Amino acid sequence: MRKNIHQWCPLLLVLMASQALWAADENELSLSDLLNLKVSVATRKDMHIRETPGIVTVITREQMLDMGARDVVDVLLRMVPGYGVVTEIEGGQLLSIRGINSVEGKFLVMVDGLDINEEKFGITQFARHFPVNTLDRIEIVRGPGSSVYGGYAALGVINILTRSASRPGSYVNMDIEQGGRAFLNRTLAAGVAKDEGDLAYSANVVASRSLITDQKATTYYGDEIDLKDSQLELANMTLNVKYKGTYAKALVDLYRAPFLYFDEPDIAPWQHIRERWDTYQVETGHEWTSGALKITPFINYKLQYPYWVDQGPYWYRNKVDRKTGGVTLHYDWTDKTNMIVGYQGFIHTTYRSPKLNLAANEEILKKNEEIDHISYRNDSLFLQLMNDNDWVKLTAGVRYDKTDLHGDFFAPRVGFTRAWQDFHAKYMLSQSFRVPGGIIPNRVEDSNNYGIKPETTRNHELEVGYRFSDTLWGVVSVFDHLVHRPIVYFTGPSGAGIYGNGGDLGSRGFESELRFQSSQVFATFTYAYYQLTLNDEPSAQVPGHDQAAYGQAQHKAGLVTGYKVNREFSVNPSLSLVGERFAFTEQGPEVGTDASGDPIRDPAPLQKLPLTTLLNVNLRHSNLFQTQGLEASFAVQNLTDARLEIAQPYQAKYPVGPIPFPGRSYMLRTQYEF
Repeated sequence: MRKNIHQWCPLLLVLMASQALWAADENELSLSDLLNLKVSVATRKDMHIRETPGIVTVITREQMLDMGARDVVDVLLRMVPGYGVVTEIEGGQLLSIRGINSVEGKFLVMVDGLDINEEKFGITQFARHFPVNTLDRIEIVRGPGSSVYGGYAALGVINILTRSASRPGSYVNMDIEQGGRAFLNRTLAAGVAKDEGDLAYSANVVASRSLITDQKATTYYGDEIDLKDSQLELANMTLNVKYKGTYAKALVDLYRAPFLYFDEPDIAPWQHIRERWDTYQVETGHEWTSGALKITPFINYKLQYPYWVDQGPYWYRNKVDRKTGGVTLHYDWTDKTNMIVGYQGFIHTTYRSPKLNLAANEEILKKNEEIDHISYRNDSLFLQLMNDNDWVKLTAGVRYDKTDLHGDFFAPRVGFTRAWQDFHAKYMLSQSFRVPGGIIPNRVEDSNNYGIKPETTRNHELEVGYRFSDTLWGVVSVFDHLVHRPIVYFTGPSGAGIYGNGGDLGSRGFESELRFQSSQVFATFTYAYYQLTLNDEPSAQVPGHDQAAYGQAQHKAGLVTGYKVNREFSVNPSLSLVGERFAFTEQGPEVGTDASGDPIRDPAPLQKLPLTTLLNVNLRHSNLFQTQGLEASFAVQNLTDARLEIAQPYQAKYPVGPIPFPGRSYMLRTQYEF
């Protein structure tokens, strides 16, 4: 197959170039349009991106298709500063933000406004999990969102928006991708969206079979493994219906991943063990509008099977559900003053995992056979006031949460923003929090002493932007985070994996974006830098490098460019530059044996993973064969076959070696819209 694709590459390029015609693309946005996009992800109210009180990045569908992005990870690496990709015990792709380990529940991920974080630990798996095939755009808050969304949004929010009735029509598309050592990906997607006056609806379906990577890796314990068998499977469906003021949403997300448990390769043959990460979620509500007042009650049900393993030596059948209800009130006092107030309550339940045979004392459920579930209730009130006067747009808000397990806490924030003709400025001060929900408070050494408190984060953010001309715009943002009592995973005295509050962490840095866009050429350059200003958490301390965090590059840059040969054919190079990172990649040398005959080793040596550049190029052609709506693109991903190692973001007692990103690959994408 690989040989055949190599042979067909020249023909594909010639064929796509020869079909070019001159026709306008109605979906393209000018630089002015992009700067005046309206987003609600930071406030629950539509606002222009330059005035919304948050550091926000919006990636449109056209940008994703132009750069040849395969999934959300590609988008984050190439165009979103501040977000880094890391790995964990099972070998997936997870995220960290601005130098802070954010793997478990420190950022919120939503699909069409429905949160998809798994409710046991708060994790969201990203490896090939969110293909761009059904997406309309991605809205990303690079910073806290707890005052709006609650406890999973302490450091960031990602809202993945699928094709909706705002863009009526039907489509079908397909990706195939060949790597250097294996077939990397096949994805098929389809969708329909209609707006028929009182009734509007959309449905999107995507299915894929892919690999985490086709590279070889070496485990922390020195075993070489071939990851060309690291198969992922995805089936995802979204449904959105609105009739007059009543709406309903549904999400089905079925994700299967290999259980890459590398510390016991002889006991757990990972190629044959599959992890199940399934989410089923429905929500319905109704908007009552009377003049300047809008009231929206809603109910939501979320059922998940995260970390479900029922093969090999690990039998871990997890079931979690959450029942939520609430009401939101929007009131426009004047055309310049707005209030949003609401209530949200939920009951979270973790069910007994039958035939659980993990380490002793890991979960309270094991200690009492009469307990078949653990539940807790969370009630929250939130208030947001917005005023637009002649000098500044003021946003002030607060969220109060109370649980019957963790106590109560506040998440206040205030934002000052203003956009003039070419210049804009923002300043935000907030406190965010992370609730030790799910099973975390029950993974303790002493069942009579939970001892875990919510972590809180104090945040300062500043952004300034300037439009130099109709084609050139730049923005710089500065951030300062201080995390108090971070919730961390560690090994207790019994050897069981437990959770507790760790030492404080502080991160400070800046992020920048420079964008040029004309009728024929476009380019977006991003750069981000962080340094740790405080690190009292032992598992996060990098020996000899006080300002760096494990697995996360202090320097990260991206460049996405495009040249329109004509209005239907474009050449789109892009690159991601990931700076040096630190990790423990192998055991220390053996220096003897103990009385039991077990080896005694020196401490593991700290490794510096090198600066790595991923270069990509995508050729995109619309209206192929003079057929309106038919398009194709051909991309070479990781053109230089660079080896990007994705590392663990903390020092663990049982570490995992870095997982390599896929090597050079060739991707053909076809799409038909009708």
